[in-house]
This record gives sequence, C-alpha cells and structure tokens, in this order.
Amino acid sequence: MHIVYILKLGGGPESFVKNISEIFAKNNIRISLVINDEFDDNKHNFNNLIKVYRPEKVSAITYRIYVLFRLLRLPTKSILNKIYKDNEKRLWQTIELIDNKYPIDIIEVTEGTKITSIPQGRIVVTRAHGSNWTFRMFCSDNIDPYDKIRKKKQKLLMTMSAKNFAISRHLKDHLENELSLPADSIEYSPYPIPIKKFLNTKRSSSIDIPTNAKVILSIGRIEKRKGMEILVESMLEVWNHYPETYLIMVGKETELTLNKLRLLIPSEKFEYLINPGYLDYKLIPSIYKMADLYVSASEYETFGYTLLESMASGCPLICTDRGAMPELVEHRYNGLIVPYGDENALSQSILTVFNDSELRKKIVLNGLEYVKAYDIDKVGLNIIKQYSRLVTNEKS
Repeated sequence: MHIVYILKLGGGPESFVKNISEIFAKNNIRISLVINDEFDDNKHNFNNLIKVYRPEKVSAITYRIYVLFRLLRLPTKSILNKIYKDNEKRLWQTIELIDNKYPIDIIEVTEGTKITSIPQGRIVVTRAHGSNWTFRMFCSDNIDPYDKIRKKKQKLLMTMSAKNFAISRHLKDHLENELSLPADSIEYSPYPIPIKKFLNTKRSSSIDIPTNAKVILSIGRIEKRKGMEILVESMLEVWNHYPETYLIMVGKETELTLNKLRLLIPSEKFEYLINPGYLDYKLIPSIYKMADLYVSASEYETFGYTLLESMASGCPLICTDRGAMPELVEHRYNGLIVPYGDENALSQSILTVFNDSELRKKIVLNGLEYVKAYDIDKVGLNIIKQYSRLVTNEKS
C-alpha cells in the first residue's frame, strides 16, 4: 500500500506522520509526503522511511507582480486567484509524478486542501487536526470575516472525501455540528504515541541545567493561545516557594518572544526562563526527561499530544479545562486540571504537585497505564486497518 500525505509542517500533523512511519514500514506500507511550505531539512529532519516532495513554486514573475500591486495598492484578487490556481495545478502535477513512480492507493489531506480538481478514481481521506477558524472560534481572537467561506470549503472537502477522521471526540462533534454534517460522518482516530521512545530515553544534555534543580516544561509555539504569559506569571508564586525552579518553553517565537515574557518577571529570574526555540521531534523525548512537571496552560487544543507524551515519559502534568484536553486527563487521577487563564489556580496546582509526593506518584503511575491505549503499536495498526478497508471497498 502507498499513502500520500499532503500537509503543512509543524505540530501534530508532522509528528503524526513521523510516528506512524516505522510501523507502516514494518507492514510494507510506503509513505510519501507532499509539503507546500518552505522548510529547513536540518530542523524537520524526516527519516528515510518518508519520501518528501515539494511542488514547484508559482513563477517568480507572477509573485513579483502581486507584490508590486500590493505596494501600489492596486486590486490583487485576480493575481491571487492565478497564484492559487497555479499552486493547485503544481500540487496535482506532483501527485501524478509520485503515482508514476509508485502507484498511489490513498491520498490523505488536512483542512484547507482543495480537491475539486483531483483526477477521478483517487481515494482521498481528510484527517482533521484543527483548522484556523476552529481555533479562532474557541479562542479570544478576532473573528476573521472569511471564516464563513473557510467553513463552506471545509464542508465541501469533507463531503467529497471518501472518509473523514478527527483526532479527538471533541473535534469530531464540533465539526459535525458547525458544518451541519450527518452524525457519524467523521470517525474518531486519535494520534499514536511511540511510548517506548519516551519511556526509555535518557535525560537531554543539550540544555545546561543542574540535575538537582526543579524543572517545569511546556511545549508549543510561544504565543498567547498556548497560555505562555499565564504560565510565566504563575511562576512568580512558585518562585516564592522554590526560588531555583526552571521553566523551559520549547517552541517557535511568534507574537510573543522570550524578551517580552521576561518583562513579566524580575530580572534576577531571567536565567530560570529558557526557550531553546523549535526542536526537532526526535529530541523531544529527552527534554521530557529533564522535567519534574509538564504544564499546558493552553486556551484551546484539538487533541493534547504533549499530554500523552508527558504521561509516556513518566512526567506528572497539569492542563487547562479547554478543548479536548479533559478527554485525556482526569483530575487528580492522571493529571491536574485548572481553569484556563487562572494563574493563581495554576501556581497552586504546581505547588501541589511539588509538595504532595503521594499524589505525584499516583498521577505518574496512572498516566503510564492510561497512555497504553494510545501506543503506536495499537493505534498504528488500527489506522492501517482503516486504510485497508477503504482500498478493499474501492476495489470491490
């Protein structure tokens, strides 16, 4: 079987493809990946089990005309339409190129991919990871007037697809309701976690922190949606009790930067606030091994990949009550749940985990048991079965 994934880089979708690659290879399934983004091979570092393709870019002349029109404040709609059509044409030309080398069985896309021009006879599957309009709906962002159009396009995409998957039950229900899709038109299919990699990895030596220091970890883009400001502000109370606690925030800077976050804390605490930037996924398991606690202060998550990763690492966790995170965490069983935006509740929960060794032990042991349901060997095989049924049904 040959699966082609069309996706943008970063976060869950990228980790998903990397995680399933090994179990797919064991089951004689080939993976090709089509990426429309610019990316740094050294950072994203796809293994040799994944063949990566990048469509040709729109012509430089067309793009320069578009930039010139913008500078002159002239209408750009017609040029943008040409760019979109050219990009779509190049995308499907790349698909044909791949198919000529290795016949394709299934093409899997994410939200925002246009498939109206796809050649007949292709099996297209949509896996919903979380669209921008969904995040805006659940977060305190300004509503984009074009979100109505994006929703219509996503409904068309999911109506045309042979099968639709959502990474959480929350996202499944949300999409069926918002897009007025029939009940059970989307199948729940969670992310798989390579438990052994997280459990057996050694502590990272790439970040210079004393081995006896307390460390809090958070992974995600450095942005307001991820609650990074709230997390940093909660550290003020934590430092009153544990003054040498480090906060490691792994992720790319966006509208928030490390320097902006430092404005929230005294200068003598700057050294305890660390952002190594974006890290390749293969380095992440060793970072968890540095942590005494994992915290997601996020305003919204469509799944909560990092929560399962922390459980698999044997690291206690705290998350907010938003999105799909309460699907994965039961309060005081395999983690602690706090109201989003409540920095006092967050700081008190951090102190509870630090002070209550019995509770911490309980959370860790229950987390290790709970995460087994998401192990790559179990979930990965289920994904293979889902694909196999689609191919079999198409042939019959």
